[in-house]
Amino acid sequence: MVMSLGEAVGSLSGMDAAVDLAHRLLKLGKGGLGKVSEATIWEVRAVDPLAVILFAAGPQGCGEGEPWVRAAVDNADSEDTVRPGWARAALLCATRHPLMASSVARLTGLDGRQRDCLVLALRTALDEFPNAMAESARG
Repeated sequence: MVMSLGEAVGSLSGMDAAVDLAHRLLKLGKGGLGKVSEATIWEVRAVDPLAVILFAAGPQGCGEGEPWVRAAVDNADSEDTVRPGWARAALLCATRHPLMASSVARLTGLDGRQRDCLVLALRTALDEFPNAMAESARG
């Protein structure tokens, strides 16, 4: 049985589980990085922000689940710590996982085009969620 994104986020037990889920969503892994073609630099760099966003939306963060994740992916504003976004996710993770939080905070400083490439990789991972989870369950 393939779980929904909301169920996957709601079941996260910690940052390691969030990183594992981020890898599955981005289809990174063993054997050619788990894809027919090689992973792009943006897919590889998207692991940390996606893991931090997933963790922040999970039970050890704000607990708001999938809607929060989807809203946060598109908000890479480095100063917006109120609405769902990268900065808010980093803030929610800062106490327990300061290295992960600071890595995401650094990524908000990328120039606009680079940040857009990361956001696109994150959106694609979420849009392909059911397929990524089904492939992960089969593999």
